[in-house]
Amino acid sequence: MNNEHIDEQDPVPDTASSFSNQVSDDDMRNIRRSLAEEGVDATFVSRNAIDTHQTCGPVPVTTVTTTSSPSSITVVPIKRTPVCVTEEPMKIAISYSSHDRERVFEITEKVKDSVKTSECPHPVFIDQDFQHEICRLDGRKYVCTIYNRAHLAVVFLSSSYIESDHCMMEWREIFNKYSPAGKNNDPLQFLFVKLSDYDMEKLDLKESDFPLDATRLNNDKVAEIITKRWVIVEQKLTQNNQ
Repeated sequence: MNNEHIDEQDPVPDTASSFSNQVSDDDMRNIRRSLAEEGVDATFVSRNAIDTHQTCGPVPVTTVTTTSSPSSITVVPIKRTPVCVTEEPMKIAISYSSHDRERVFEITEKVKDSVKTSECPHPVFIDQDFQHEICRLDGRKYVCTIYNRAHLAVVFLSSSYIESDHCMMEWREIFNKYSPAGKNNDPLQFLFVKLSDYDMEKLDLKESDFPLDATRLNNDKVAEIITKRWVIVEQKLTQNNQ
């Protein structure tokens, strides 16, 4: 490159050096003292001042990660249709002694005619109708679960009932669920029907415990009262589930 075509540029004057040469040592000390009293950094005023540049640190960068909420997924439970009818809570469950079978069956048939619907064709449990489901190992335990889950448990009491170990087992399961009355249970879901005299002490019943006295009523009337009680129970269960 031909240097003749480059104009010489005047050198940049050393301002700090010129400033220092024009100020005496005493004046310089006075200036530093004055600046120090004012809290100003006076290091830039010196005979051999160094031009320093203040460098800011890196500007912090905040990274915001926005996560879009996943679209809500509605999981529709699949209702399993039970193989056995008695796996679902029965509307009414009947407990009785085989000695009273004839009358109990007649009353039960009248109740079924009043209660069953197309949606619930088998609303009443009585063992004679469900032999194909309850005959199994530990069948007593399974039958007890039917009584415990039933909306209304109806027990037909008689002298022969308390003499049967099987009947007393059913009674104990049902009675313990609803006694004492009002303790996490609804006593309306338990109805005991008197078919003949029985020993109240063996059943842990008191004089204040009122049975449906079927000794003074015909079968139609007994069935009607059982049906009315069931209607009340269903209404209360519906209210509790709302």
